[in-house]
Amino acid sequence: MKVAIYKDVSIDYETVKDCHYYEDNEFKSEYIRISEIVDVDFPMLEDVDINSKKVELIDDKINKALAVLETLEQQKAELLSIPDMRVSDEK
Repeated sequence: MKVAIYKDVSIDYETVKDCHYYEDNEFKSEYIRISEIVDVDFPMLEDVDINSKKVELIDDKINKALAVLETLEQQKAELLSIPDMRVSDEK
């Protein structure tokens, strides 16, 4: 894999990217290569269960969404507990 260091000028951030993907596409305007291209061979991990990792990520997202829902339900309950203070013109 050929990689290089790129600077994302939109957020002033440096990162290592696959040159094949970032040299000739729409990202070229946001990413500027600031290093020479190097060829690397990453040794792959043998004991990675991708599906279980995906499930963990989904569980995290579900827990965060449930926390947001709980907060919204609490805010709604608080608002509904406030008595109607409108003044009526009816006599």
